[in-house]
Amino acid sequence: MVRMNDAARSKAYQRRVWRLAFLLTGDTGSAESLFTQIMRNHKRIESVEPERLDRMIIMYAREHPQHTERRLRPDPHLNTLYELLPQPLEAWLLVHVEQLEQRSAAKAMDCSITALRLHRDAAEEYLTEQLGDGWRALADRLRQAADELDAIPAIERWQAQRGRGCLFKTLLLLAGLAAGGAAGWFVFK
Repeated sequence: MVRMNDAARSKAYQRRVWRLAFLLTGDTGSAESLFTQIMRNHKRIESVEPERLDRMIIMYAREHPQHTERRLRPDPHLNTLYELLPQPLEAWLLVHVEQLEQRSAAKAMDCSITALRLHRDAAEEYLTEQLGDGWRALADRLRQAADELDAIPAIERWQAQRGRGCLFKTLLLLAGLAAGGAAGWFVFK
């Protein structure tokens, strides 16, 4: 078994957050916003087990303002997909696009396997009514698009933001220490 070092594991987890954020929101702008929110709130994301990571991403996506926004996409099949309610959408994406086993998908959604099947079936029924068997090709296209996603620019922007935040905190700490030193010098002079 190959063990990843911490840096490689962290990058893999960051790519996972980006990928699932993109699939759940349906566009790169919302995905980047969701990615930044998750990474800002969870400094050591690589310490989370994979199913809990998926669960965390889904919970953030449900609370994310863009998740409820319905925007038109150039592909009418995508418009139909993102008309689904959150749980059927999540179940369909996890099972058909991410190809997770039902147990893992249910854990990620924090529901039973029976509930997962109900959500997935509701999504399939709606998509079949709207697209016929075209929903299967849509799953393949989305999987391919997700596989080709380049998460590196978003990760680098987040790391640059985080770096600026650390620099600001360091400068603030140094300014506080300098002010404290100056005050102490005047008191004990």
